[in-house]
This record gives sequence, C-alpha cells and structure tokens, in this order.
Amino acid sequence: AEVGGDGALTLNDTVSGAAEIRVGDNGGRGALSMTDATLNVSGRLVAARMPGSYAELNMTRSSLINTTHGSDHLHICEGGSSTGVVTLTDSLISYTRSAGTANRGILFANDPNGVCAVTNINSVIELITTNGTYMQMAGGANSRVIYHQQGAGARLTSQAEMVIGYGAGSVAEFRQLDGTVESAGALRLAENAGATVDYWLSGGTLSPQRLLGGSGTNGRLHFDGGTYLVPADASPVAVSGNVQLLFSAGRQARFDTAGQDLAFLQFHAPQGSGGLTKLGAGTLRIT
Repeated sequence: AEVGGDGALTLNDTVSGAAEIRVGDNGGRGALSMTDATLNVSGRLVAARMPGSYAELNMTRSSLINTTHGSDHLHICEGGSSTGVVTLTDSLISYTRSAGTANRGILFANDPNGVCAVTNINSVIELITTNGTYMQMAGGANSRVIYHQQGAGARLTSQAEMVIGYGAGSVAEFRQLDGTVESAGALRLAENAGATVDYWLSGGTLSPQRLLGGSGTNGRLHFDGGTYLVPADASPVAVSGNVQLLFSAGRQARFDTAGQDLAFLQFHAPQGSGGLTKLGAGTLRIT
C-alpha cells in the first residue's frame, strides 16, 4: 500500500523466495498477518516505510526467516515519521545479515520521528551474523520504541551488539517480564546524550556481554525481579559509561555469575525493602 492506499496480506501457508517485502510504503497503510505460516525472504523486509506510513505485522505460530548472509535487513519504521506495530505470538523472526560491524540487521525506528511498538509473546526474535552486524532500537532522532516481552519461551537474541536508544531525543521503554534477552556483544543503552532508555528487568534473564552507556544520564536498568545472567565470555567489568542501575522497592536484584567473576562499578543500594541475591559460582564485586 502506498500513499492514500490501504493494503493487507494474509498468509496461512509456506511462501519461499520472496526477494523483498514492503508493508505500508510512501504514506500508505499496510498489514501483514500470518497464522500457522512460514515466509522465507531472500532480501529485506521493510514496514512503515517513509513519512506518514503505517504498518502492522501480526504473527501467530508463524515464522519469518532470512538465511542469506548479505546486505539486507529487517526494518520497522524506515524513512522517518512513520508508525509500526509488531505483535508476535508463539512465532519466530530469524534474520541473517553479515554486512560488517557498522551495519544493522534488525532495526526498530532507526530513522527520525518513527514510532514502533513491539509485543513479543512467547516468541523468538534473533539476529544471526558472522561479522558484527548488530540490532538497534530507537536509532532515529526523536524516535519512540516500546518493547514488551512475556512468556517463558520468549527470546531476543543478537549475535553481536544490541543498541537501544541511539538517536538524539529518542525514547525507549523496554519491559522484560519473562524469557531471555541476550547479546554476544555489548548491550548499549542511551548512547546519545539526549536519548532516554528505561529497561525494566522484571522477569526472565538478561545476559549481555557487558553494559555500555553514553555521555548522558538517562540510560537506566531497573532491577525489578529478573536475573542478570553472566555469560561465559563476559567482560570482567559489567558497566562502562553512564548506565544508572536502579532497584525496585520490595523486589530482588538477582545476579547469577555462573562461574565467572564480575564487577559492577556503579552501584546504588536497593530501594525500599528490596534486596540483592547472588546466584552461581564465581565472584560478584560491587562498589
């Protein structure tokens, strides 16, 4: 669908060989709905492309797969001033891109003024790369991203870095109620001084190689009952840059060092009646 138009595509079977898919292009409104379906894409998938566009991607018990180690990506809200809504239930998005460390493979609102809402219910979103292509949310100036994850089987995985809040004036609210969030590289929060990121670790496990903040002070990780799980290749110093570590009243800040030694060098005492729980072998150092 392009400017002034509405378009919808519903899939309930297997489709292979699609070179490129655009949902909601040039000011149009588009929807892609998949139920018990598999869509194999050899190129990029772009939703809510260009100003004024609106796109919905709804998947139930379905798979969207790209296995090509090329230069194509998945991008929700491309071109700025567009809106994208993604809802996944018991589904899989697996995108492969190996275009180098300066490139992104999965992007949510990477252009100015984009608004993107992602709901992950017991689903998997994964970026596969061999050379550092990374995942990014709220990369555009004044962009907005809300990510909500629930369900024990829910997972968000980047085989390189994961960047949340790169754009100046961007705002990201990341709520992890359950499941796993993991990055083989650093998790970067609010790299831009004008960006705001609130990551609520309310359940499940967060397992980044390390945490990196930017020059501002609005990158916040809220320990709200979930577990910070230290991966085998973790940096010995968990936090670099400005990342505020906050603790919800009455909830446990849980750290599982899993046989590793880890230091948190920016640490605030738990608020209210909250506490800290240390799990696993290894040493946890807080200062």
